[in-house]
Amino acid sequence: MNTRKFNIRLVLILAVLLLPAMRGVAYDFESEGIYFRIINYNIGTVAVTQAENFQMYSDTINIPSFVEYDGKHFIITEIDGFAFAVCHGLKKVIIPGSVEKIGNDAFRDCDNLMSANIPNSVKTLSERAFMNCTALTNIKIGDSVNYIDERAFSGCSSLGTLDLGNGVEDIGAYAFSGCNALEELTLPQSVKRLESGAFSVCSKLSNVNFNYGLEIIENYAFNRCTSLLCAIIPESVTSLGSGAFSYCTNLEQASIPAGITVIESSLFRYCENLTQLSLPEGITSIGANAFERCLLLPDIPFGEVLRDVGQQAFKNCASFTQAMLPNTVQSIGYEAFAGCEHLEVISIPASLKAMTTRNFSFCPLKTIYSHLTSLPTLPSWNQGAVFDQQHFTDATLYVPKGRKQLFSTAEVWKNFVDIQEMDYDNITTTVVDREVTSVYYLNAHGTVSDVPFKGFNICVKTYNDGSSSVEKINK
Repeated sequence: MNTRKFNIRLVLILAVLLLPAMRGVAYDFESEGIYFRIINYNIGTVAVTQAENFQMYSDTINIPSFVEYDGKHFIITEIDGFAFAVCHGLKKVIIPGSVEKIGNDAFRDCDNLMSANIPNSVKTLSERAFMNCTALTNIKIGDSVNYIDERAFSGCSSLGTLDLGNGVEDIGAYAFSGCNALEELTLPQSVKRLESGAFSVCSKLSNVNFNYGLEIIENYAFNRCTSLLCAIIPESVTSLGSGAFSYCTNLEQASIPAGITVIESSLFRYCENLTQLSLPEGITSIGANAFERCLLLPDIPFGEVLRDVGQQAFKNCASFTQAMLPNTVQSIGYEAFAGCEHLEVISIPASLKAMTTRNFSFCPLKTIYSHLTSLPTLPSWNQGAVFDQQHFTDATLYVPKGRKQLFSTAEVWKNFVDIQEMDYDNITTTVVDREVTSVYYLNAHGTVSDVPFKGFNICVKTYNDGSSSVEKINK
């Protein structure tokens, strides 16, 4: 026999043999148009299973709580995996209070199913149980369900009302992803974990009432919830995954709890309308693309323990006017502040050990405060520049007193036309008659704060006309 023809025939045979396993298991008996599989004959428990010869259930199915067979009373405790899958004619199902488990893919792709109840008796809601039930408009999940398995309601695009039971602790990966009609979500006090993508791509979700007691929000949990306006994350949260709120393009306000010390990659990426952000003081690392293209995000305080700024972390943050990095930062990643089209003032701390290419590309820098006493590792010129060519002519580079010669002879730094030493003794107070829009303070070590340090300070003010001033003060 031709090898190619044999292989094709073998594949077809396997497909026929495996199809029942994919759609359900063999039934044991039928009663009033519903097919059943015996779970335990002695105890008297059965499961609703796939219809004979893959016939499709249709219209309304009212599952009884018990059924008689072989002169014996059986209780319906389960709905098998794939039992009603792809039943396009099924419009309503009534599940009795005896059912404890709804199997995987049980109602998957029932695209005309408009009504289904999940009674308090249900303890297990398996993966993809109602996936792609695009006509389903509301669901109430009973208090006995502890875990909503992955993709259980994914793609239920008409689901507008969701009532989660008080027993739910964990919402699985992509469990409600693509529920585009869902506008409001209230998480009960019992919920502790939202797994990856749990509510991603819920395009109309505008309001989320987070519960105190929530501990973990995993990667991309609310990714592309483009109508979400506010994310006030409770103080009980200790872990925020990568991209958890990425591409929430209408998000305006966010608050991160004090227990978070690492801003993971892409956390608020492309949140183009984010204007209010509350960061805890204990942030040690800001991941790659964490705030990329947050176009309206104003200058933020970086705290006093920040060590690392990841690549493209603040790329295209068009409203940034200054980046005053604390004297704890050791590395600045590739294009970390690139494309910040209003960024004019930066402070480079003495703690910095390495800079990478294009850190400040396409930023109209005018003032650079370098507190470096020894020069960090820079990329070679042919690998890409840290600074743009116009920075060398347009920006004034301020260096520590006695270090001008060091910078004037060092590669890259020597290209600055205007290098001046920061002589704290000769800084004079500048009196202005303009509206102050921001104020920050530097001590003699270059550490930045929103409030004055005890003793010597340099006070930098930015005004509503875009200009800035510097004055020396003592507290």
